[in-house]
Amino acid sequence: MAVGKLDIVNLALMRIGESPIQNMDEGSTPARSATLLYDISRRAVLRDYDWNFAMKLEVLPVVKGDEPGDKLSYSCAVPSDCLRVVEVLPSEGIGPLFVADAVGVPPGVTPHSPFRTEWFRVYNGRIYTHIKSPLVKYVRDEENVDLFDSKFIEAFSYKLAGELAMAVRQSETLMASMLNAYQAVISKASEESQNEHDLALSQNPYVEVRYGY
Repeated sequence: MAVGKLDIVNLALMRIGESPIQNMDEGSTPARSATLLYDISRRAVLRDYDWNFAMKLEVLPVVKGDEPGDKLSYSCAVPSDCLRVVEVLPSEGIGPLFVADAVGVPPGVTPHSPFRTEWFRVYNGRIYTHIKSPLVKYVRDEENVDLFDSKFIEAFSYKLAGELAMAVRQSETLMASMLNAYQAVISKASEESQNEHDLALSQNPYVEVRYGY
């Protein structure tokens, strides 16, 4: 059965010992608090981890101009739906890019390089880079509940529960407990992702030949 926005809210309320609500507009304290905190918590969880369903790839137009301190020759505007820039890569290069399940690869573009780069910085709404034709991978502000995976829903419900613990129950202890559970889910997801990444590198013949791994 599909999980909806109300299901996530009620899961968060259940975690702090509250009864479920019938709808977001019912006027109760839990409903009003959840309406206020839902998107704030959702965006915070999206920023905290590289969720595959929220990844987007886009080649961005650049301009030459003043860089903020570093010798980065080009800049482009941060996309309006971007919550966090993950990496900036050349749109042409060598080796495959590990972006499984990422969306928005532009037609005709072959992304390259299996490694994260440090060729950028984000400053005042712009991305500064050495790359003349940058392929930007970023976490988008994904609102479609149908795309949320089970791990994200688990993490999101704990994060929202932590916020609701103060708003509804006025309990700092309960808030801390929920946010600790949230951090545990994020840490486990990060560890599993790193293991998968290491395995992918070890099985990639290009990496073995080119870099001697």
